[in-house]
Amino acid sequence: MLSAPSPRLAALAAALGAPRRVTSPRYSMRHASSLPLLLVLSAVAACADAPSSPPTALAPTSSAAASLADAPARATSMPVLFFVTGGPPTYAAVTPMSPGSTLLWDLRGKMPVIAPDGHQVMLGEYLMATGHATDKCINGATHTVLHFSGLLPSATYTVWQLAYTSPGAQADPGTNLIGLGAAGPNDGSGNAFRTSASGEGDISVVTPPGPLSLFGVMGACALDQAEVQYIAAYHFDGRTHGGTPGPDGTFAEQVGFSFKGR
Repeated sequence: MLSAPSPRLAALAAALGAPRRVTSPRYSMRHASSLPLLLVLSAVAACADAPSSPPTALAPTSSAAASLADAPARATSMPVLFFVTGGPPTYAAVTPMSPGSTLLWDLRGKMPVIAPDGHQVMLGEYLMATGHATDKCINGATHTVLHFSGLLPSATYTVWQLAYTSPGAQADPGTNLIGLGAAGPNDGSGNAFRTSASGEGDISVVTPPGPLSLFGVMGACALDQAEVQYIAAYHFDGRTHGGTPGPDGTFAEQVGFSFKGR
Protein backbone atom coordinates (compact mmCIF):
# COMPACT_ATOMS: atom_id res chain seq x y z
CA MET A 1 0.00 0.00 0.00
CA LEU A 2 2.76 2.43 0.87
CA SER A 3 5.86 2.93 -1.17
CA ALA A 4 7.09 6.22 -2.52
CA PRO A 5 7.08 9.26 -0.23
CA SER A 6 4.82 12.20 -0.78
CA PRO A 7 6.55 15.45 -1.77
CA ARG A 8 4.83 17.23 1.13
CA LEU A 9 6.16 14.82 3.73
CA ALA A 10 9.72 15.55 4.77
CA ALA A 11 12.35 12.92 5.52
CA LEU A 12 12.71 11.39 8.96
CA ALA A 13 15.91 11.56 10.88
CA ALA A 14 16.12 10.25 14.35
CA ALA A 15 18.76 9.02 16.59
CA LEU A 16 18.13 7.36 19.84
CA GLY A 17 20.08 7.99 22.91
CA ALA A 18 19.66 8.97 26.45
CA PRO A 19 16.47 9.25 28.42
CA ARG A 20 14.20 12.11 27.55
CA ARG A 21 11.06 13.85 28.77
CA VAL A 22 8.11 11.63 27.97
CA THR A 23 4.51 12.57 27.41
CA SER A 24 1.57 10.53 26.19
CA PRO A 25 -0.50 11.42 23.12
CA ARG A 26 -4.03 12.57 23.63
CA TYR A 27 -6.78 10.02 23.91
CA SER A 28 -8.32 10.30 20.43
CA MET A 29 -6.82 11.52 17.21
CA ARG A 30 -10.11 13.03 16.13
CA HIS A 31 -9.85 15.28 19.19
CA ALA A 32 -6.10 15.53 19.62
CA SER A 33 -2.94 16.45 17.80
CA SER A 34 -0.90 13.28 18.12
CA LEU A 35 -0.64 9.78 16.72
CA PRO A 36 -1.65 10.49 13.09
CA LEU A 37 -0.32 7.27 11.59
CA LEU A 38 -3.28 6.18 9.52
CA LEU A 39 -3.85 9.44 7.69
CA VAL A 40 -0.16 9.72 7.01
CA LEU A 41 0.00 6.18 5.67
CA SER A 42 -2.95 6.91 3.41
CA ALA A 43 -1.24 10.03 2.08
CA VAL A 44 1.92 8.09 1.35
CA ALA A 45 -0.03 5.36 -0.41
CA ALA A 46 -1.88 7.88 -2.53
CA CYS A 47 1.42 9.19 -3.84
CA ALA A 48 2.99 5.82 -4.47
CA ASP A 49 3.80 6.69 -8.07
CA ALA A 50 5.17 10.15 -7.37
CA PRO A 51 8.94 10.76 -7.53
CA SER A 52 10.56 10.82 -4.13
CA SER A 53 12.78 13.52 -2.75
CA PRO A 54 16.24 12.71 -1.43
CA PRO A 55 16.03 11.70 2.24
CA THR A 56 17.08 14.32 4.72
CA ALA A 57 18.94 13.39 7.86
CA LEU A 58 17.34 14.39 11.12
CA ALA A 59 18.65 16.51 13.92
CA PRO A 60 22.17 15.99 15.25
CA THR A 61 22.41 13.16 17.72
CA SER A 62 25.35 14.13 19.87
CA SER A 63 23.41 15.78 22.68
CA ALA A 64 20.94 12.96 23.25
CA ALA A 65 23.66 10.36 23.04
CA ALA A 66 25.82 12.19 25.51
CA SER A 67 23.47 13.49 28.18
CA LEU A 68 21.34 10.76 29.82
CA ALA A 69 22.87 7.62 28.43
CA ASP A 70 22.21 5.31 31.37
CA ALA A 71 18.44 5.07 31.84
CA PRO A 72 15.90 4.70 29.04
CA ALA A 73 13.09 7.16 28.38
CA ARG A 74 9.70 5.77 29.36
CA ALA A 75 6.13 6.23 28.17
CA THR A 76 2.70 4.83 28.90
CA SER A 77 0.11 4.13 26.26
CA MET A 78 -2.94 5.94 24.98
CA PRO A 79 -5.55 4.67 22.51
CA VAL A 80 -5.51 5.61 18.83
CA LEU A 81 -9.07 6.01 17.53
CA PHE A 82 -8.72 8.36 14.59
CA PHE A 83 -9.19 5.74 11.89
CA VAL A 84 -11.75 3.47 13.44
CA THR A 85 -15.36 4.59 13.25
CA GLY A 86 -18.94 3.59 13.74
CA GLY A 87 -20.64 1.84 10.87
CA PRO A 88 -22.31 2.88 7.64
CA PRO A 89 -23.77 5.00 6.30
CA THR A 90 -22.16 7.81 8.29
CA TYR A 91 -19.01 6.14 9.65
CA ALA A 92 -19.25 8.49 12.61
CA ALA A 93 -16.18 9.27 14.69
CA VAL A 94 -15.76 7.44 17.97
CA THR A 95 -14.20 8.64 21.21
CA PRO A 96 -13.58 6.94 24.56
CA MET A 97 -16.96 8.33 25.64
CA SER A 98 -18.82 6.61 22.80
CA PRO A 99 -20.87 3.52 23.74
CA GLY A 100 -18.60 0.54 24.31
CA SER A 101 -20.95 -1.61 22.24
CA THR A 102 -20.22 0.44 19.07
CA LEU A 103 -19.12 -1.90 16.29
CA LEU A 104 -15.92 -0.68 14.66
CA TRP A 105 -15.12 -0.11 11.00
CA ASP A 106 -11.86 0.89 9.35
CA LEU A 107 -12.27 4.44 8.10
CA ARG A 108 -9.98 4.15 5.08
CA GLY A 109 -11.17 0.87 3.60
CA LYS A 110 -14.73 1.07 5.03
CA MET A 111 -14.31 -2.52 6.20
CA PRO A 112 -15.47 -4.02 9.51
CA VAL A 113 -12.71 -4.59 12.07
CA ILE A 114 -12.85 -8.36 12.56
CA ALA A 115 -11.22 -10.18 15.49
CA PRO A 116 -9.25 -13.40 14.90
CA ASP A 117 -12.22 -15.46 16.15
CA GLY A 118 -14.47 -13.89 13.50
CA HIS A 119 -16.59 -11.45 15.52
CA GLN A 120 -16.70 -7.73 14.75
CA VAL A 121 -14.70 -5.75 17.30
CA MET A 122 -16.54 -3.35 19.60
CA LEU A 123 -15.12 -0.06 20.87
CA GLY A 124 -15.03 -1.35 24.44
CA GLU A 125 -12.69 -4.14 23.37
CA TYR A 126 -10.47 -1.76 21.45
CA LEU A 127 -10.10 0.55 24.43
CA MET A 128 -8.83 -2.25 26.65
CA ALA A 129 -5.36 -1.97 25.07
CA THR A 130 -2.72 -0.58 27.42
CA GLY A 131 1.04 -0.78 27.64
CA HIS A 132 4.35 0.79 28.46
CA ALA A 133 7.42 1.57 26.38
CA THR A 134 11.09 2.44 26.73
CA ASP A 135 13.45 4.09 24.27
CA LYS A 136 17.22 4.30 24.56
CA CYS A 137 20.31 5.10 22.53
CA ILE A 138 22.61 2.12 22.39
CA ASN A 139 25.67 1.68 20.21
CA GLY A 140 24.56 4.35 17.76
CA ALA A 141 21.06 2.95 17.24
CA THR A 142 17.56 3.13 18.75
CA HIS A 143 16.52 0.36 21.14
CA THR A 144 12.75 0.27 21.67
CA VAL A 145 10.96 -2.11 24.02
CA LEU A 146 7.15 -2.24 24.09
CA HIS A 147 4.82 -4.28 26.29
CA PHE A 148 1.08 -4.53 25.68
CA SER A 149 -1.90 -5.86 27.60
CA GLY A 150 -5.54 -5.99 26.58
CA LEU A 151 -4.93 -6.38 22.85
CA LEU A 152 -7.09 -8.70 20.80
CA PRO A 153 -6.21 -12.34 21.59
CA SER A 154 -4.15 -14.42 19.17
CA ALA A 155 -3.89 -11.45 16.81
CA THR A 156 -1.24 -10.08 14.45
CA TYR A 157 0.18 -6.60 15.11
CA THR A 158 2.98 -4.45 13.71
CA VAL A 159 4.72 -1.40 15.17
CA TRP A 160 5.46 1.83 13.26
CA GLN A 161 7.63 4.76 14.24
CA LEU A 162 7.05 8.42 13.41
CA ALA A 163 9.40 11.35 13.97
CA TYR A 164 8.52 15.05 14.15
CA THR A 165 10.39 18.28 14.06
CA SER A 166 9.54 21.04 16.57
CA PRO A 167 6.97 21.62 17.97
CA GLY A 168 5.94 18.02 17.40
CA ALA A 169 2.70 16.42 16.20
CA GLN A 170 -0.15 18.77 15.37
CA ALA A 171 -3.87 18.54 14.61
CA ASP A 172 -3.11 18.28 10.89
CA PRO A 173 -1.54 14.86 10.37
CA GLY A 174 1.67 15.26 8.44
CA THR A 175 2.51 18.67 9.89
CA ASN A 176 6.09 18.53 11.20
CA LEU A 177 6.32 14.84 10.28
CA ILE A 178 9.80 14.11 8.95
CA GLY A 179 9.95 10.33 8.95
CA LEU A 180 7.84 7.19 9.03
CA GLY A 181 8.64 3.50 8.86
CA ALA A 182 8.67 0.09 10.43
CA ALA A 183 10.23 -0.05 13.87
CA GLY A 184 13.50 -1.97 13.71
CA PRO A 185 15.06 -2.98 10.37
CA ASN A 186 13.55 -1.06 7.48
CA ASP A 187 12.44 -4.22 5.68
CA GLY A 188 9.83 -4.77 8.39
CA SER A 189 11.44 -8.03 9.48
CA GLY A 190 11.40 -7.08 13.16
CA ASN A 191 8.24 -5.03 13.74
CA ALA A 192 5.58 -7.78 13.94
CA PHE A 193 4.31 -9.75 16.91
CA ARG A 194 1.43 -12.07 17.73
CA THR A 195 -0.52 -11.70 20.94
CA SER A 196 -1.15 -14.45 23.43
CA ALA A 197 -4.56 -15.98 24.13
CA SER A 198 -4.98 -13.36 26.85
CA GLY A 199 -4.04 -10.43 24.61
CA GLU A 200 -0.50 -9.88 25.91
CA GLY A 201 2.29 -8.90 23.55
CA ASP A 202 5.92 -7.80 23.66
CA ILE A 203 8.39 -6.53 21.11
CA SER A 204 12.01 -5.41 21.36
CA VAL A 205 13.63 -3.84 18.29
CA VAL A 206 16.79 -1.97 17.41
CA THR A 207 16.45 0.59 14.62
CA PRO A 208 19.82 1.22 12.96
CA PRO A 209 20.77 4.52 11.34
CA GLY A 210 19.67 4.78 7.73
CA PRO A 211 16.56 5.07 5.56
CA LEU A 212 13.19 4.23 7.08
CA SER A 213 10.83 1.92 5.22
CA LEU A 214 8.36 4.60 4.07
CA PHE A 215 10.29 7.87 4.08
CA GLY A 216 12.95 9.69 6.02
CA VAL A 217 16.33 8.74 7.45
CA MET A 218 16.93 7.52 10.98
CA GLY A 219 19.99 8.91 12.70
CA ALA A 220 21.71 7.54 15.78
CA CYS A 221 19.35 8.99 18.41
CA ALA A 222 15.60 9.36 17.81
CA LEU A 223 15.16 11.19 21.08
CA ASP A 224 16.93 14.20 19.61
CA GLN A 225 13.73 14.84 17.66
CA ALA A 226 10.99 17.06 19.03
CA GLU A 227 8.74 13.99 19.24
CA VAL A 228 8.91 10.33 18.31
CA GLN A 229 5.93 7.99 18.35
CA TYR A 230 5.44 4.23 18.20
CA ILE A 231 2.08 2.95 16.99
CA ALA A 232 0.75 -0.63 17.12
CA ALA A 233 -1.50 -1.57 14.20
CA TYR A 234 -3.88 -4.53 14.29
CA HIS A 235 -3.98 -6.56 11.06
CA PHE A 236 -7.44 -8.03 10.76
CA ASP A 237 -6.40 -9.93 7.67
CA GLY A 238 -3.83 -11.74 9.83
CA ARG A 239 -0.98 -10.78 7.49
CA THR A 240 2.01 -8.46 7.54
CA HIS A 241 3.53 -6.71 4.54
CA GLY A 242 7.17 -6.03 5.33
CA GLY A 243 8.04 -2.36 5.25
CA THR A 244 4.46 -1.23 4.57
CA PRO A 245 1.34 -1.73 6.69
CA GLY A 246 -0.71 -3.26 3.88
CA PRO A 247 -3.76 -2.43 1.75
CA ASP A 248 -6.58 -0.21 2.97
CA GLY A 249 -9.21 -2.17 4.84
CA THR A 250 -6.78 -4.72 6.31
CA PHE A 251 -5.33 -2.95 9.35
CA ALA A 252 -6.07 -0.25 11.89
CA GLU A 253 -3.95 1.41 14.55
CA GLN A 254 -5.08 0.71 18.09
CA VAL A 255 -2.61 2.02 20.65
CA GLY A 256 0.52 4.18 20.70
CA PHE A 257 3.25 5.87 22.70
CA SER A 258 4.74 9.35 22.44
CA PHE A 259 8.22 10.44 23.55
CA LYS A 260 8.98 14.14 23.71
CA GLY A 261 12.53 15.12 22.86
CA ARG A 262 14.40 18.31 23.66
